[in-house]
Amino acid sequence: MKSLLLSFLFTGILFAAPSFLMPNEAFKPFANTNEKMQIVAGIELAPDIYLYADKLKIELIDSSEMRIKSISLPESFDHDGELAYTKSPNILIELQKNIESTHTTQLNLRISYQGCSEQGLCYEPLAKTFSLNIDTSLLTMQSQPNNTIEKTTELSETDTIANTIQNENIFIILLTFLGFGLLLALTPCVFPMIPIISGVIISQGKDITTRKALMLSIVYVLAMAVAYTIAGILAGLFGANLQVALLGLYIHFQVYL
Repeated sequence: MKSLLLSFLFTGILFAAPSFLMPNEAFKPFANTNEKMQIVAGIELAPDIYLYADKLKIELIDSSEMRIKSISLPESFDHDGELAYTKSPNILIELQKNIESTHTTQLNLRISYQGCSEQGLCYEPLAKTFSLNIDTSLLTMQSQPNNTIEKTTELSETDTIANTIQNENIFIILLTFLGFGLLLALTPCVFPMIPIISGVIISQGKDITTRKALMLSIVYVLAMAVAYTIAGILAGLFGANLQVALLGLYIHFQVYL
């Protein structure tokens, strides 16, 4: 009887949880050309989905004949402290050719992006590449074909962490995530654990010394820090958004229940 009640309770929790969209349902990027050989692109967003403005990137892949002259983006707005698009952004891309040519050639355009659901799920960074036929006779020639444009971007906190994982040695990586683990042990979400460690200390009896109580607290904090360190290294090495993996697991349960 008890197991049946738990099964009904678990099923009720699953069905009561918000229903999340798969990435290809939440974001539908597109790209095509108009009569002026401008690229009209964008990302169609599902309801209650928003897109981070700083994660939206447009680039040409393996293109020696052409370059991007300009990109026109809609205005982004503040969303919980981040600049984001809450409506489907439309993008206009002007091209310019590097060499004199009058033929039709294929151009590979990659759109990279990342966004979240208003219900609390953030998707992993995504990208899609489009192959477009470009009539180069309609493009203007850039004035200084030998010059290259260097774009300097400030790394976000997430990119900084990823750069550390990729470029530093294992000792630096371990120390980095150990530090993050110690900081996480001081966040508000860990405060409910304070009564637990207090109970562990009090259970030692009235004769416990301050030194022993301090040692028990240190062991508790370091154990949590090590656990966060291991979890952070595994997440970084797999290079995947764990929320998306949990989303797949959630959808799997919905299908079979």
